[in-house]
Amino acid sequence: MKKFLRYFFAFVLITAVVSLWAITEPFIAMLGYGDMNIGVLTKNDNYTIVSKDYLFAGKSIDVTELNKNTVNAFLAAEDKRFYEHEGVDYARTVAAAVKDIKEKKFAQGGSTITQQLAKNMFLSSEKTLKRKIKEIRFAKAIERKLTKNQILTAYLNNLYFGNGIYGIQSAANSFFNKNASNLTTKESAILAATINNPTVFSPYKERNEVRVKTILKRMKNCGYISDIEYELSLSEKTTLMPENGESKYWKSALEEAKNILGVSMETLKTGGYKIVCNYDKNISIAAKNLLPKDTKTRILVLKNNNGQIIAYESNCDVGIYAKRSPASTIKPLVCYAPMLENEKILPCSPILDESVDFDGYAPKNYKGKYNGWVSCGFALKESLNVPAVKLLEEYGVEKGKAFLKRFGIETEKNEGLALALGGMKYGVEILDLAAAYATFANDGMYTAAKIVSEIQKNGITVYKRYSAPTQIIKSTTAYYINEMLNDCASNGTAKSLLATKFNLAAKTGTAGTGEVNTDSYCVAYNTDYTVIVHAIDSAVSGGGLPTEIAKSLFMTDINSEKCFNIPDSIKKIYIDADEYYQNHRLVKSATTDKLKDKILVSASIDFPIEQKKTNLAEILSPYFDNFSRFYRFFY
Repeated sequence: MKKFLRYFFAFVLITAVVSLWAITEPFIAMLGYGDMNIGVLTKNDNYTIVSKDYLFAGKSIDVTELNKNTVNAFLAAEDKRFYEHEGVDYARTVAAAVKDIKEKKFAQGGSTITQQLAKNMFLSSEKTLKRKIKEIRFAKAIERKLTKNQILTAYLNNLYFGNGIYGIQSAANSFFNKNASNLTTKESAILAATINNPTVFSPYKERNEVRVKTILKRMKNCGYISDIEYELSLSEKTTLMPENGESKYWKSALEEAKNILGVSMETLKTGGYKIVCNYDKNISIAAKNLLPKDTKTRILVLKNNNGQIIAYESNCDVGIYAKRSPASTIKPLVCYAPMLENEKILPCSPILDESVDFDGYAPKNYKGKYNGWVSCGFALKESLNVPAVKLLEEYGVEKGKAFLKRFGIETEKNEGLALALGGMKYGVEILDLAAAYATFANDGMYTAAKIVSEIQKNGITVYKRYSAPTQIIKSTTAYYINEMLNDCASNGTAKSLLATKFNLAAKTGTAGTGEVNTDSYCVAYNTDYTVIVHAIDSAVSGGGLPTEIAKSLFMTDINSEKCFNIPDSIKKIYIDADEYYQNHRLVKSATTDKLKDKILVSASIDFPIEQKKTNLAEILSPYFDNFSRFYRFFY
C-alpha cells in the first residue's frame, strides 16, 4: 500500500509540475524568457561535425524531397504526435517520468523530435532535471521560430547513425548506396530503428531487425501504411553495403579538438560542442578502399592551399599524431632545400657519390652501390644516401635542424649526420610531413596541417583556425625541389606514378632492413593536394606498395593537369659540357653553335655560375689578382 501511495503522489506531483509549466509557459514566452537563441539549424554543403563529436558525412536534404513513409517511419519510432504538439508532448513526458520513478533511474526521456533536436544542437547528453528543463525551453523556442517541416529537415539531417555517419542522406548512401529520397518503407524503418542506440541497433545487428518489426507495426497502427503494405514491407529483401567500421578521421578530429580546447574527451562529448572540418567523403572512401588487408597502412590527404586534412584512413592502431621515422622523405627538407636556399647548389650541381667515412659515421647506399659523379637531382630522385649526408655535413647539422624547424619539425640535441637519412630519436608526425611537402607546392608558403577548422559551443565560436600561410623558403627553392621530385615521380624511385599521366612530384622513403621495414613512405603531391601513404612494419619498400596506392588515389578525384609555378627569376641557361663532365664545375657556356658542347639547365639569374674564359687575360686574371694582394701585403 505504501508503495502504491508513493507512486501515486509522485504521479500527482509530476502532473502538477507539467501542467503548471504548460499553463505558465506562454506567459514566460511573452516576457521574452522563452525566446531562446536557436542558432543555425540547417546545414550547407560543408562537411561538419554537427552535434558534439561526430562527423556529418553528407549533404543536407529537405524533408519535402523524401517519401512520406520515410518521414512516417521516424515519426512512428520517435514522435507519432509530432504534428499535434507545440514542442512538448506533456502526456508522454508524464508517462516517461512515472516509468523513471518505478525503475529509479532515467530510463525514459519522453522527448519529442523537437526536444531531441534541441538537445542534439544545443545541449549535453547528461540526464538531469536541469538539462531537461533547458531542453523543453529550447524546444518551445524552436517551435515558435520554425515550421514543422523545417524542424523535421533539421532533425533528419543531424541524426547520428553510427560509424561517424550523420544525416539521413549520408546514412542512405552509406547503408544502401542510394539517395535518401529513394528509400523504401523497410529501409526507412531500418534507419529509424538505428538512431535509438546506433551501437546496439546497428543495421548490421539482429536487434535492428526486431526493432524494425516494431516500427512497421506502429506505422500500421498509426494508419501510415495499410495491412498489405505492412506485410510487403516485412517480407521485403534489403541489401546493405559492406560495413566500413569506424572512421579514423573523426576520431582524429576529436583528439585534435580535445587538445585545442584543453578539455577531457568526456567534456568534449557532453559539453555541447560542434566541430567543423573539411572532410571529403569521396576521397575518404577512395582511400579506405585502397587500404591493403595484410599490411598496416595509413593514408593522409592534405589540401595544399589551406593546410586542411580532408581525408585520413588507416587499418592499424598507429594514430595520426604518432611520431615515426621519416626515412628518406626527410632528405629534401634538411639536406637539399637548405643548400638550394643558400645558393650552394643547383639541381644540376655535380656531387661525388662514393664510399666515405665521417669521423666514424659511414653511411651506405642501397645495396652498397656507388655511382661516382652525379647531379644533385639524380642523387635525390634515386634517394642516394651518401650525397644527402655530404650536403648536410657541408651545410652544418645544427643549421640543418634550425632549417627543419621552419617546417614545424622538431629535433633532439644529440641527433647528428644520421638525420639526413631520417635518423631521429622520436620521428615526425605524418601531418607535419604533409605540411612540409605542401610548402613546395605552394611556392615556399607554409601552413600547418590541421583537421579542425572551427569549434563552437552552444552556438558561440570558441576556436577558429588562423591559416594564413607564411613564406619560409624562397619560391626558387620550392621550384628546384618540385623539379627534382617531378623527376623522381617520372623516372626515379617513385616512377610508377608516371602511369597517372598527371603532373606529380614525389619522394619515397624506407627505414629498415628490407626483410622488416619499420616505415615505408610515398609522399606525392600536385598543385592542389599532398598525399602520404605510410606502410608500417612490413617487407614493402616506399617505391613499392605505398607508391602504387598513391598512384591509384591520384587517378580518382584529386588529379590535376596544372603545372607547378616557375618563378620569374628562373631562366634557361647553357652550361659548358666539358667543364661539367670532365672538371665537375658549373660554367656558363661560351657562344658556340655546337649543341653537344652545351647543356641546357634551369637556374636563378642570381645564382653564381662561373663564366667561360674566352681569352688569355680572363684566364690569367685570378693569378694577377693573387699577385697584387701578395705585393700589397708585403708593401
